[in-house]
Amino acid sequence: MFTYRSTTGLDLRNCLFTDVDVCSIHIDSVGWMNVQNCILAHGPQFTVWQPSTCEDILTPDLPHLNMTNNDWGTTDADTIASWIHTCDYIVDYIPYIGMPVGAETMNWGDLKAHFR
Repeated sequence: MFTYRSTTGLDLRNCLFTDVDVCSIHIDSVGWMNVQNCILAHGPQFTVWQPSTCEDILTPDLPHLNMTNNDWGTTDADTIASWIHTCDYIVDYIPYIGMPVGAETMNWGDLKAHFR
C-alpha cells in the first residue's frame, strides 16, 4: 500500500502494486496526483482509499486526481467506481487491461502449410 500525505503533488508512473492488505493507494491529503501506466491491486474493499466519513464536504468543485491509463484488473467502470473511496477528490480513470500474448503451438507440418 502506498500512503501519501502532502499538500504538494505526486507523480507515479509504471508502478506495480501486488498483494495489498488494504488498498493500492491510501490518500490523506494531496494537492494533485498523477498515477499512470500502473498495475493497481484491489484490496479487500478498495483500490484507492481516503479514510473519511464524507460528512464534511462543503464545496461542489472537488479537485481531480488523474489516474488514467492504469490496469485496474477490469474495464468495468461501475466496478472501478466501487473500488474508489474518496470524499475530497474526484478520481479520473480510463482503465485498460494488459493482455498477455497468447502462446500458439505449431508443429513442423503446420509451419510448412503456411508456405504452400
